[in-house]
Amino acid sequence: MAFASRLFLLFAALAGFIPSARAQFFVADQSSGLIYEFSSTGSYLGGVSVSPGVYAESYEGTTLYADAYAGSSRANYVYDYTYGAPIGLGSQSTFHQFTSSGQSPTAVASTSSEVYVGTAAGLNGAVTLFSDSGIQGTSFSVTGSVVGLAAANNLFVATGGGNILEYSLTGAAVNSSFLTSLTGPLAIAATSTDLYVVSSAVQSGITTDSVTDYALSANGAITGSHILISGLTTTGTPAITVSGLYLLVSEGANGGGADVAEYTTAGVLVNGDVASAGAIDALAAGSLAAIPEPPLYGVLLGLAALGGALAWKLRRLAV
Repeated sequence: MAFASRLFLLFAALAGFIPSARAQFFVADQSSGLIYEFSSTGSYLGGVSVSPGVYAESYEGTTLYADAYAGSSRANYVYDYTYGAPIGLGSQSTFHQFTSSGQSPTAVASTSSEVYVGTAAGLNGAVTLFSDSGIQGTSFSVTGSVVGLAAANNLFVATGGGNILEYSLTGAAVNSSFLTSLTGPLAIAATSTDLYVVSSAVQSGITTDSVTDYALSANGAITGSHILISGLTTTGTPAITVSGLYLLVSEGANGGGADVAEYTTAGVLVNGDVASAGAIDALAAGSLAAIPEPPLYGVLLGLAALGGALAWKLRRLAV
């Protein structure tokens, strides 16, 4: 096969990897103690039990991390599941068991090499860092319970006092007053360029949630903000996660329960009920997780490079 033909076929194949929709996602249901799995189009794929319940989850690489919620008989455990192909979660294994009395996981986040677990003990909390193999590292205390974690270029910690604290990925304090006096409950999700924060407001006796997008600089400073989504009605605690060009946000459902709505990262509603299992009862702040999409800019750069090589070769052949 001629060089031009081979290069064209490779170019076309890579073009197919440009994300036109997000990947599979997972919903942790506190009431049933199940993790539901949905396809990129919202079809129900199955579920696994995190007996006796699940509070928060995070997906990274090929592993889903989940913790048992406070008040259960195994509330000090964080579990991990290896993701199978093409779909399906593997058997449950114990990632870590906290042995301190009253130290119960309340939030979890992960990067390609680190897992962050927020815990609560009384009115205050702590965040503990682990390697992805489960080796325990740095731990630091925070004022107020840890209600949400998000990790990208930096680690963001949402507390029950309505504050969001900023730390480096190694646990060093960056900004202890990153955001303050927010109205809770809070749910957060982060990318390298944006922090998405769900907060609540009460108007005429009705509680609604909104999603604010905080633009971030390379070192994690806020460069701007705007309300991205407003008027959400949430059953229980709101939840949010980001996957590629899309946001998944929990909303209240008719007759109780909770729906998961899909938006673009520009705030445009795509699907008001993308999670179609119809049995999701109660979500927590970290109860949505998605398989990350490959960065679009990386794919486009690769395609541009291939296009340039093809044009150069065709010019050589024409000489």
